[in-house]
Amino acid sequence: MGTVIIIILALLGFLILSGIVYLVLLLPTKYLVKTDKRKIVRLVLSSLTALAIMAYYLFVPASSNDDTASIEKVGDSYVLTLTGERVLMAHDLISALKSETYPDTFKIVIPRAQGIINGTELPTEKGHYGTLGTLNISDDNLIIDLYADNYDDKTKDPISWNGQYKLKWKKVD
Repeated sequence: MGTVIIIILALLGFLILSGIVYLVLLLPTKYLVKTDKRKIVRLVLSSLTALAIMAYYLFVPASSNDDTASIEKVGDSYVLTLTGERVLMAHDLISALKSETYPDTFKIVIPRAQGIINGTELPTEKGHYGTLGTLNISDDNLIIDLYADNYDDKTKDPISWNGQYKLKWKKVD
């Protein structure tokens, strides 16, 4: 069922994007293309442009997480530090086409350095959703499978840091 919805949304997006490009091409093709070929040229160019734009965004580098996470003891708890790259939000066409990224860091305070830690054991900031899922730490391996408990929409929203990591201990000076 989910695949059908994705296909329908992709087709709808293609049609809308093609329609917008078609409208943009109305004026230039009026003066540059012979009368009997205008409609075909607009249809072909708008379809190809829409496909090119959709293909570009399909292959644009998305956010990525580094393979290694670090852990350090801080007081009675431990702090996991994850790093990665996130895509800048675009507010104009040129920025969207650049698809620039920035380095990002995520820190999680955890109660212990080994075993399975439930998301409900993690501290939650006031006004933020609670955490569901698990952190699994065994020796130098870390598996994160955490979700925001979005009680407003009654959904479990996966965090972008989910995945497998190699765990390295930070040295305390």
